[in-house]
Amino acid sequence: MLAQSCHQSHRVSYSKEASRSRPGLAPSRNRYAISNARRVCAASCDAPLFDKNDIKDATAVVGVQARRRRTGVVTKCSAAASVPASDATPPAETQQSSSAGSQNTATPTDAIINVVKAIMGAGAFALPWAFTQGGLILTPIALVVSCILSLYSLSMLCRATDLAVTNNLATTEEVANYSGVAKAAMGKVGNRLTVFMNLITVFGIACAYLVFLANTIGSTPFASGFSNKALIYGMMPFMCALSWLRQLGGVSIISAFGNFTVVLGMSFVTWYASGLMTPTSMSALPMFNLSAFSKFFGPVAFLFFTHFSLPTVRGGMAEPKKFFNAAVVGFVLCGVVSILFGAYAAIAFGPSVPSVVVAALEGSSMATIVKLLLCANLLSTFPVVARSAFLILENLTLVHTDPEAAKAGKELGTVPALAIRTAFVVFAAVVSASIPNFGVVTSFVGGFCCAVLTLVLPPVMLHFITKKSGKSLGAEAPLVWMTFLIGVACSIASVVL
Repeated sequence: MLAQSCHQSHRVSYSKEASRSRPGLAPSRNRYAISNARRVCAASCDAPLFDKNDIKDATAVVGVQARRRRTGVVTKCSAAASVPASDATPPAETQQSSSAGSQNTATPTDAIINVVKAIMGAGAFALPWAFTQGGLILTPIALVVSCILSLYSLSMLCRATDLAVTNNLATTEEVANYSGVAKAAMGKVGNRLTVFMNLITVFGIACAYLVFLANTIGSTPFASGFSNKALIYGMMPFMCALSWLRQLGGVSIISAFGNFTVVLGMSFVTWYASGLMTPTSMSALPMFNLSAFSKFFGPVAFLFFTHFSLPTVRGGMAEPKKFFNAAVVGFVLCGVVSILFGAYAAIAFGPSVPSVVVAALEGSSMATIVKLLLCANLLSTFPVVARSAFLILENLTLVHTDPEAAKAGKELGTVPALAIRTAFVVFAAVVSASIPNFGVVTSFVGGFCCAVLTLVLPPVMLHFITKKSGKSLGAEAPLVWMTFLIGVACSIASVVL
């Protein structure tokens, strides 16, 4: 009765929005106006106003929850805190959650900081290993080229977003995240593809976290004598417990702590490396080793191919048009720091540098403190990083077990949700136990998953949205498709080579 009364009281708002549907408009725009009217009413009433065909799969359920959050209607599922971008921040629903309640007040300076946070993280400590694999000339070249390609594909993603909104293919809120842009461009196929890549990427990141923790803790005095496999299984209960956090609070504190540990870690590694440098250090390293492509390209891509998290940063700005210039500053800054840090540490530690360079720090209590702080950083950010995959799996389960509850926007019960999260971590631990080092994980996640999300899909999105807008790529088409082909080649090479 309450919902019915509320719907009636908002019939005027509905009529005003629906009146935008005019005979002269294309059918797609008429449907767009009516859809807006239904959203206005639903947002005001906090009651479902969807036809039976509005929600057909699990990803749509998350979209419904996110749409209610954006309009200020808080449901049990939408109480999560904002999610910051990080070096491993996955796409899709985590990023949708991060825009909940956003006031779009971020400045270009805020955007630069967020872009830097999205790039620099634990993956930076694999750069010295990458330099020893690809060489002191080839690896910086790959890093610079990756930055340039990333920025160009980011410009494609920004233009696709603007075209979708300008031509009424989607609302600003609907393309405020990566999967939303993919859905506007390729429909449900695009949405499901990005969700699939999300699951693979987050699973790979979970494995990377476990391997990083095992390698790092194993190099401390507390864990000497334990094998990596034993340490991975030893960390598994802690990761499981963290995965059970369904509501996230204090995210800004976690983000600040993460930035502090990364800066501290890189600074200490650089200081430590200065004591190892000799006149002949450089001669022990290769200059140009293309045969090790998968080993050096993956860690580079793991850092710089972060497009799945950047649409949310752009959507949170007061002036989104200024985002790209801010992103250029952030990418260039990270590129310079990465080249200097990776090359310097590689020369100092030599060819035997471990895939996680902090594992090579020895002989002082400060080195142990740095290692433990970095491990604490990874553990604290895991619930944030893995949240999108957990939500997808929980909604898939809910759609198949209780479709009516899924349509109503409810969340999965506590027991099955925790079971899913536990199984995810346990499976990641089993896979991680067979992985020799952190570099192998970053090579796959960065070289394959992130390359697809950064270089392969944005050109396709721009193509389809441009086509739906009645325009063409024109003279830019060869460059767009060249980026696409480079992305495909890099993805394949990262797995095959």
